[in-house]
Amino acid sequence: MTHIPDGQYSFQSGSIVIVTVPVYAGHVAPEALKRMTNISASGAYAVAVVIYGNRAYGSALCELGEMLVCRGFRVIAGGAFVGEHSYSTAEYPIASGRPDMGDLRQAEEFGRSVRCKVESGSPAEVVLKKLPHPSSGFMSKLRFIAGVLRIRNSKTPRQAAPHADESLCIHCGLCTKACPTNAIAKGDECKTDYGKCIRCCACVKVCPHSARSFNTPFAPLLSCNFSRQKPNVTLL
Repeated sequence: MTHIPDGQYSFQSGSIVIVTVPVYAGHVAPEALKRMTNISASGAYAVAVVIYGNRAYGSALCELGEMLVCRGFRVIAGGAFVGEHSYSTAEYPIASGRPDMGDLRQAEEFGRSVRCKVESGSPAEVVLKKLPHPSSGFMSKLRFIAGVLRIRNSKTPRQAAPHADESLCIHCGLCTKACPTNAIAKGDECKTDYGKCIRCCACVKVCPHSARSFNTPFAPLLSCNFSRQKPNVTLL
């Protein structure tokens, strides 16, 4: 794993770079794209992977592939893997517990296959739009769309960011380390900068005392309509 420093960083020909990003509403998370603006390549191989919460990965993988090609990478493999959704809770599970052991075995096998492809010499590039999209079922998608429209048209105020319960918070600082946008300050963990928060719920997941929570009407909607566990899909 390579840490990308500030400023420009270029991968040379012969390098193999695995680029993994989270999916937000069917697209590459904007924060992830912003963090990759300083990378480029001179013909280095790239493996494009997106992680989504069991609903749909949409156009995210193609967006990632296009970004990598524009920066000089040769995309030789791609995959869409399922991970527990940001909004998943005990009450409203959405791909809860994933990646599980089966997912990890598939990821390892994918890695071995990529290695074999590279070692075969001059690995061919792939067309990422050929990767299949696991189906959710017509009625599930229809109910979900109808539910989203109801929520968006509702005048009921929605929680803008995770809430912190001061009676449970022990100021361990784990949420500040987990937050990808520095929306939580060390020593002031019960406050969240709404302007920086992207509602990824990393702080909720990592809190050992359940001091943080995020109540969204999208959680029961997603849990109800996308309970059937989807498979991971890969392309070589």
